Amino acid sequence: MLDISIVTPVFNEQENLKILYERLVKVLNQQKLSYEIIFVDDGSKDDTLSILKQLHKKDPCVKVISFSRNFGHQIAVSAGLDYSTGKCVITMDSDLQDAPEDIPKFLAQWQKGYDCVYAVRVRRQESWVRSFFFKSFYRIFNQLSEVTLPLDAGDFCLMDRKVVNALKAMPERNRFLRALRCWAGFNHIGIPQERPMRQGGSIKNGMKRLFHIASNGIFAFSYLPLRLASITGALISFGGFLLILKILYEKFFTSKPILGWTSLMITVIFFSGLIILFLGLIGEYICRIYDETKGRPLYFMKESRGLPDSDKNFPHENNT
Repeated sequence: MLDISIVTPVFNEQENLKILYERLVKVLNQQKLSYEIIFVDDGSKDDTLSILKQLHKKDPCVKVISFSRNFGHQIAVSAGLDYSTGKCVITMDSDLQDAPEDIPKFLAQWQKGYDCVYAVRVRRQESWVRSFFFKSFYRIFNQLSEVTLPLDAGDFCLMDRKVVNALKAMPERNRFLRALRCWAGFNHIGIPQERPMRQGGSIKNGMKRLFHIASNGIFAFSYLPLRLASITGALISFGGFLLILKILYEKFFTSKPILGWTSLMITVIFFSGLIILFLGLIGEYICRIYDETKGRPLYFMKESRGLPDSDKNFPHENNT
């Protein structure tokens, strides 16, 4: 078994790959440990795949997984975990915002006995809008979820083999790996990291994609929206019952006329909107249940380089 597996998903990263490879190899060779670098091409449209093939031809420690289409960042990381063989696995982005030079800090904590060592982003050199939403998400998630997510923790982390095996045993499709590794337990510790600007290329995870990942995390780890719907429904029903008693009393025991066309319309519109909102929340859970019941594979490969025979649960073609 190798000592270290590096797993990095890539999507249209032709500008950064060679630099990332050179920095990784320099750091890993200094550690004097055996390693593999697994690049997962998530359906890139540029020259990413051809560059990865060149790197594999140059260095057999480089292994390549190429998806048949874009399946998403979290699925790409999961594929790398599926085929990793190291005693520990380090997951990191390929845009050079996760510095390979921080890897020795992760290894030092792992050697002290920690099973999961993750980067804590103490400072982001990004737009204030993205930074605001990132920071807000972690705090909202912890308020809603029964799983406590370390504040400002990212996907840049080291996981012991037993943590990786635990993640591989989880079959869910709408994956949020940062929360899954917390849910699995084991010994965790954070390492402060300053996250620099992207070195080359454009941002791949736009706000729409990040919102999708965030919503998957919340709906996968929180029942609070459903409970909120139940509690709100109970309170409204109780209030409605009291209002019915009031109206009946005024009709039969007083001469006060019962007016309220305006108030009636406001009430109908308000509660109609509330019902639609809660139906939408329920629909989010039902959509995820539907995804799980279809039982489709998480991904398909069109080709790979340097991998062992693939498992029947993760079919692909042209493995060389």
